[in-house]
Amino acid sequence: MCDGANVREPMRQNITSVPPRPLGAASLLSLATLVPLGLADAASRQEIAHRSLQPPWVVDLRLDGMPHEAMFGTAQDVDYYRLEVAELSEAAIYAASELDTSGTLFDSTGEEIASEEYGGEGRNFRIVALLRAGAYYLRVRQNATAYDRIGAGKYTLHAESERLLPDRLPLDGSPREGVIDPAEHAEYFRIEVAELTQALIYSSGGLDTVGAVLDSQGRVIVSDDDSGDAQNFLVSPLLWPGEYFLRVTPWTSSTGQRDSGSYNLHAEGTPASVARLPLDGSTKEGVIEPGEQADYFRIEVTELTNAVLYTSGPSNTIGTLLDAEGREIMSAGDSWGNFRMTAVLRPGEYYVRVAQWRFGGGPAHVAAPAARQPEDGSYILHAEGSPLTPTPLELNGAAMEGSIDSAEDSDYFRIAVSELTEVAIHSSGGLDTVGALLDSDGREIVSDDDGGSGGNFHITTLLWPDEYFVRVTPWVKFSGQFDVGSYGLHLEGAPATPTQLSLNGPPQGGVIETADDEDYYRFALTEPTAVVLYTSGNLDTAGVLMGTNGDEVAFNDDGGDQFINFRIVVILLRPAEYLLRVFSSSGAAGSYTMHAEGVSENLVGQPSQP
Repeated sequence: MCDGANVREPMRQNITSVPPRPLGAASLLSLATLVPLGLADAASRQEIAHRSLQPPWVVDLRLDGMPHEAMFGTAQDVDYYRLEVAELSEAAIYAASELDTSGTLFDSTGEEIASEEYGGEGRNFRIVALLRAGAYYLRVRQNATAYDRIGAGKYTLHAESERLLPDRLPLDGSPREGVIDPAEHAEYFRIEVAELTQALIYSSGGLDTVGAVLDSQGRVIVSDDDSGDAQNFLVSPLLWPGEYFLRVTPWTSSTGQRDSGSYNLHAEGTPASVARLPLDGSTKEGVIEPGEQADYFRIEVTELTNAVLYTSGPSNTIGTLLDAEGREIMSAGDSWGNFRMTAVLRPGEYYVRVAQWRFGGGPAHVAAPAARQPEDGSYILHAEGSPLTPTPLELNGAAMEGSIDSAEDSDYFRIAVSELTEVAIHSSGGLDTVGALLDSDGREIVSDDDGGSGGNFHITTLLWPDEYFVRVTPWVKFSGQFDVGSYGLHLEGAPATPTQLSLNGPPQGGVIETADDEDYYRFALTEPTAVVLYTSGNLDTAGVLMGTNGDEVAFNDDGGDQFINFRIVVILLRPAEYLLRVFSSSGAAGSYTMHAEGVSENLVGQPSQP
């Protein structure tokens, strides 16, 4: 292997087998494991459905061990696995079956690493990921569409790994040769960045290559196939200080065929000189050249500001707003044309990334030079901003009056919450309004157009102690027409008193009294726990599981009994407090029974007894 290639251990197959376990993988053992569904009588089918509502259990999945045989007892089954990685490795995890499977890989904190629906044989998932030493969790389930008929079925789960010792790749422009032989999936290199750097990384030679830059946790930042010369990749990301990895793979056909051979790798980097973007209404002309992924601009904010960022010109653009560490705040844009973002910015430094939209895959990749038109890649970036002094909005206070004067007009209001509070925010009057609730950093939490009477918006939600903003804008028709005028804004609510929910406790009765009524439940975990939350009864319910910061953890509408009750099956990895919101998805009032079951993660591999 030539200079620049990795020293790795080969894939190991069938070296160590996992301890024998019953079929059912990470679902509780059900009668579906023991009785073929085709032979089960009606009573057995009812028992299968009942037992599938119980919590999943986690199976230890050993990398490079024997393939694991598993079964879905019902279409709604979700299987969970835990795997330990001892050293930096490339893991290939995939299913083999006649089913349509999907897999999602999480780190030990519950952060998603990778999610795939296809890539394997047939309609099975295949995840290939760079993993550091530590614990990871895998969720396996079936895909369902309106045209699918899914149910019970077996699958085989494979987990293979290759030890990685990536060479350091300096961004000094010196070329190096790499080789991908037929037995290899990819070559990896380590990149270390000490300051904000504009990188340019590309391959040359006759091998058709695909390149991807990964962050320190193995998540893809940017990838490319043919933006370089011939069939070589070219990426030009902006890198913040830290550690990154470059993955080089041969292009693989839909039939699984791929080439092998040598290639030349080029990596250049210069301290980033990101153009400053003042929020004074000025414009910046830009062109995304062949091979470039994006242009970057820096914004400096000294006071609370309402910023409006948008492009004009012939290109279809997508814009992303980043904080000072490069974390995404919001993104906007699609294949229809130019993007437009409105954001509340606190004092600090921000970055705007402008990329071209490509059909079928979103931003980041641009067409090869031969396919480009003269106007491709050009755009004009507009940046406007004004000091923001939101009007305080008092809970259950008098309605505040606002007015809209133009299509671009936005009114902002401030809400300060000192305790967990259930609120309803809505407008009144003849003006067709759109409302959005933003968190203290300006990120949109929820928005609504016509949920209220007439053309007014109506937002019902739960607020944690913090500061929030409400943004009111006019509804603009596709023709560009809009109305101007005044409206009333109302904030109603009361301190929330969620019902304490005891996992594995007796079922609790609940009542939805009106179409807008919602019930809240609270429970706390001290260790990773597999839970199932579901209702029974004749009311069409939906459930939303939230963390204490208000972020949605899981949602379900009709996955439970009679296909009208909700059913949430999830493993909660973070010891914390959680809230469950239950409401009527049909708008009807009625009663229901709430069930909550859980299995401590320390019972890994030990299914609960029925």
